[in-house]
Amino acid sequence: MKTVARRVERMQETFDRHVGQMATTAMVILFVVACALRCLGPRHDEAAPRHTPEVTEPAPAPRGQTLAVPDATRARALRHEALSACRAQQWSTCETRLDQADEIDPGGAGDPEAQEARDMIDGKGSKRAPR
Repeated sequence: MKTVARRVERMQETFDRHVGQMATTAMVILFVVACALRCLGPRHDEAAPRHTPEVTEPAPAPRGQTLAVPDATRARALRHEALSACRAQQWSTCETRLDQADEIDPGGAGDPEAQEARDMIDGKGSKRAPR
């Protein structure tokens, strides 16, 4: 019985020793792999090239010519200026801008800004600008 117990004890010691050796070996291998990856991988101190989209600017207009702005955009801007003029009680400027906008884009006369400005002109300031 003592021999069996002694053999079991030796087997446990051998097993424990081998497990310890395998764990140490695994740690060393992991350390070597981590160092190799760090050395061979991209460096953090070097700036990695970034993809930046190229911004292209429109070609300049030939001398003596201006770039065309869509009619609806010009008319919208004129209506906005007209409303600002109406709110400042500059009635002639307001009406002129609205008329210019209507000549360029007659379909935009129904815009809320245009209607508000026309109402202010008709009432000659019965609508006061918000303060």
